[in-house]
Amino acid sequence: MVLLKFKPELPPPMTRPSMEQLSHLIKTNLHYPESYSHSFVQKSLCMIPVILTLSNCSLAQVDAIIDLRHKTTSPESLEVHGSFTWLGKTQYKLQLRAQEVMRLPLRAGFLHAGVYNLGTPRDGLVSRRAVKKPLISRKNIRDRLIFCKRYRDWTAEDWGKVIFSDESPFRLFWASGKKLVRRRQGERYHQSCVMPTVKHPETINVWGCFSVKGVGSLTILPKNTAMNKEWYQHILREQLLPTIQEQFGDEQCLFQHDGSPCH
Repeated sequence: MVLLKFKPELPPPMTRPSMEQLSHLIKTNLHYPESYSHSFVQKSLCMIPVILTLSNCSLAQVDAIIDLRHKTTSPESLEVHGSFTWLGKTQYKLQLRAQEVMRLPLRAGFLHAGVYNLGTPRDGLVSRRAVKKPLISRKNIRDRLIFCKRYRDWTAEDWGKVIFSDESPFRLFWASGKKLVRRRQGERYHQSCVMPTVKHPETINVWGCFSVKGVGSLTILPKNTAMNKEWYQHILREQLLPTIQEQFGDEQCLFQHDGSPCH
């Protein structure tokens, strides 16, 4: 007789939600006057009433630590601070019921007049860089929707009979993005730490095609030459047709381009 023993599966360890996860559970807003009049000659300290609103977006009770200091001492703390001084109590340990909204009265102190940012903008609005995204017109939206509806039932075998093409410009000298370097203090303008720029960098345009059977040849246009109808017709004749013959032979296929004006 053979005795078999099985170890029970242990439940996954309980982990505290990270600060990023906690920020999704609880939303915070600061509410304060847009402007405030105060005579600093008569009274050097100006105290502004501020209301901190906390909204528990989850369906469970949440324990939250509000730390108004510039440095948090707890990994799950919600940090709210700015270029001013908070008066009175600076740390709160709160318990919010499911979907509860709590309002916490605070006081901010200022020693001189000016324009201030209280750290968490009003109504949950924050200042961020706009995300770059290709412009899509109403016509683009309509055409894309028609295309998707027309071919939504196509199978992998159907798409295997399509050959796609596209072209793209490349700058030879200067990149449009940021470049990160590692340097010591005082080496900001060292030759190895700067990114040279020119006003009019040389550009090349390349064209290529591919299908499920493989990639075609890459065509590189002369420097600073834009793709036009003459170049495009030359590429289709000298590059695309031989690629189709090589990949598909006598089989029928569809050619899908990107709808550029020169096409």
